[in-house]
Amino acid sequence: MYILNKIMFPINILAILVLLCSYFAPHVSPVDQWYFAFAGMAYPVLLVANIFFFLYWGFQIRMSALYSFVAILIGYNHLLGYFQTDPKKAKVKSRTISIYSFNTHNFGSPEKKNSASVSFTEMFKTDKPDIICLQESYESGEFKDYDLKKELKGYHFAYAKIVDNRIQSYGVPIISRFPIVDKGLIIFDSNSTNFSSYADVVINNHDTVRIINTHLVSIRFEKYDYAFANQPKMEDDTDVVSTKTILRKLKTGFIKRAGQVEQLVEFMDQTPYPMVLCGDFNDTPVSYAYDKLSLGMKDAFRESGSGISTTYTGPFPSYRIDYILFNENFDGYNYKAVETSYSDHKLVKTLIDLNSR
Repeated sequence: MYILNKIMFPINILAILVLLCSYFAPHVSPVDQWYFAFAGMAYPVLLVANIFFFLYWGFQIRMSALYSFVAILIGYNHLLGYFQTDPKKAKVKSRTISIYSFNTHNFGSPEKKNSASVSFTEMFKTDKPDIICLQESYESGEFKDYDLKKELKGYHFAYAKIVDNRIQSYGVPIISRFPIVDKGLIIFDSNSTNFSSYADVVINNHDTVRIINTHLVSIRFEKYDYAFANQPKMEDDTDVVSTKTILRKLKTGFIKRAGQVEQLVEFMDQTPYPMVLCGDFNDTPVSYAYDKLSLGMKDAFRESGSGISTTYTGPFPSYRIDYILFNENFDGYNYKAVETSYSDHKLVKTLIDLNSR
């Protein structure tokens, strides 16, 4: 045991140091110091490692157990972004609205697309949500979604979109049961297919709320990147190249998202109405993107989630990257992340009570 402890102690110290580095990820822009972003993404792994060391030393009744315990305690607030134990539930009231956010992944493979789209619209017809925010949605062209406007009668559409080569329209639509009095696009980069849309909706002829739907840039992994990430090995030069490619794509994603987030925050700061922000951030709760966008907002999962939540169901990194954030004067209830058979993202939904305004 003595020799094993000699080996484990420096590994434990390294795990503590990297965990502490992860706490800087939300506060330091990847544009300035990108390596903190990697530590932030690894937070769940680092947390588990430090829990292991806490138990390892604890069973031996050694003071060393306190090192990992204190390191975990320092970042307790970050833990709540991944795990909740006290879900809040409420019945629908006159000023309670239901909001869904969903990255459709273009409804999966082409051969399943039509049946998936039908299943999708039938679910919404049954649930009758008030606000629906979609990402990776096509209005025209080869990948056109099922005719949502035809199927979801009684809803108002803010189909803010860009046109790819004038052949197909790609957008982040906002679908509302309430009237839409204004809508628009937030363009990050003329060369990017990632952008945001907004719609000002009037709820029950009383409250005007701005709904923002965003899809931030992803890490652009290909199938071979996911395959290598799930089963990494270092047997030849090809594997070294694969590792460098994955790290480069992650770094590029962190930096690009930081720029997009700063543009989106600038727009949000000028918004005259209470806000609800939905979307696929492509980043974890311990990240610069999440920290900046959630400032002054409530997180639906933190408000009423339960257990460990993930929203991305595909291969690495399978974390919570889809969010519903809302004005801090509102209250959130009944958060759920629902898995579907036709997307690599879960559908995220919650109730928001406007009465607390």
